[in-house]
Amino acid sequence: MTEWPIVRLGDHTDASLGKMLDAQKNRGCFQPYLGNSNVRWGAFDFNDLASMRFESHEEDRYGLQNGDLVICEGGEPGRCAIWRNSIPGMKIQKALHRVRVKVGLDSEYLYYWFLLAGKTGALEGYFTGTTIQHLTGRALAELKIPCPPIQWQRSIGGTLETLDYKIELNRRTNETLEAMAQSIFRDWFVDFGPVRRKLAGATDPVAIMGGLMPDPARAEELAGLFPDALNDEGVPVAWPKRCVTDVATVTGGKQLDKAEIQDFGPNPVFGGGGVMGFSTRSNADDFVITVGRVGAYCGQFFCHRGLAWVNNNASLIRPNAGVSAEWLLLNLRATDIDSIKRGAAQPFVSNGDVGKIELSGSETVASAFAEIVGPLFLAREQRDSENRTLAETRDYLLPRLMSGEVRVLDANREIAA
Repeated sequence: MTEWPIVRLGDHTDASLGKMLDAQKNRGCFQPYLGNSNVRWGAFDFNDLASMRFESHEEDRYGLQNGDLVICEGGEPGRCAIWRNSIPGMKIQKALHRVRVKVGLDSEYLYYWFLLAGKTGALEGYFTGTTIQHLTGRALAELKIPCPPIQWQRSIGGTLETLDYKIELNRRTNETLEAMAQSIFRDWFVDFGPVRRKLAGATDPVAIMGGLMPDPARAEELAGLFPDALNDEGVPVAWPKRCVTDVATVTGGKQLDKAEIQDFGPNPVFGGGGVMGFSTRSNADDFVITVGRVGAYCGQFFCHRGLAWVNNNASLIRPNAGVSAEWLLLNLRATDIDSIKRGAAQPFVSNGDVGKIELSGSETVASAFAEIVGPLFLAREQRDSENRTLAETRDYLLPRLMSGEVRVLDANREIAA
């Protein structure tokens, strides 16, 4: 292990805690701010952004600059991400620290030090509180970190960031693929676009299909699958009324021993919050559709192609032979799931209620839909698989690079291999 000097973080950074939310006392103009829930490891979630009043003289104290590290004070103390000027004028709320590095310290390197410290529990000795833990500004300043020469820091941070960049790029591409599939589904099965365009007088097959299929022959084939009228309920005529149990079976999952759940492995373990870990065992295969049955993720649907384990906080929805799993999944995701949730303090959905969910589309249209969106799902799954490999590589290299056990050139050779 390389002997690098150990320094006090407060001597190499400028830090500030965010602003207290106080509607009675705050003055100035409303501006967006980040709270604890908006900060993930290495990324920001901009859903449900809030705003509060900030005065011009508070810009330096609470404003974010490119390269600032935003660190959670509570919740999961130490969880952090680097600000990249994603939204102009962004501020932070009191639950977060803004850490700005001084000359001699690299923000990428510092982020990965926090990531490693969070994984190994190295931060826990600095937390205050018992039931609710916090990383105070004073404790933050007292953190002891190894400080290699700045060129080493940049090389280490750059190597690890390259892996995370690939992961993020794959994630964004998958979002685009998902949006494309959702857009086609909504046009066909929710808005009944092809039927309505026929009713409006469209005769050109390409126009009837909304320009989705520029090839006239393929467009004509698809357009012919859709009726040219809606019934009294506003649904395409001749489309059968079907629910989930008409096309699939719904069964509860089974608890897996915690000792069998790994950080990485061949088969994902689905629970109430999606993928909870990985296991060498499986109780489901093929195109696996699951739904979280209880808790905060109650009613969220997930999918996986291959072997998987579904635990007792989720249910398995297995399509019958010949039924398009992609069509079924997007039907489920389009459901108003709140309408079938039960319980107040602890919401849950029952297998029986999931089985009664009504589905949209005929068998022939659903099959055509699967032919179009199937490749999109496969491409997404390939990127998910690549991301798991990239994350494994990053987590393998992280402690070794940070300790000096592995040099950057050796790490880059491993990545290339």
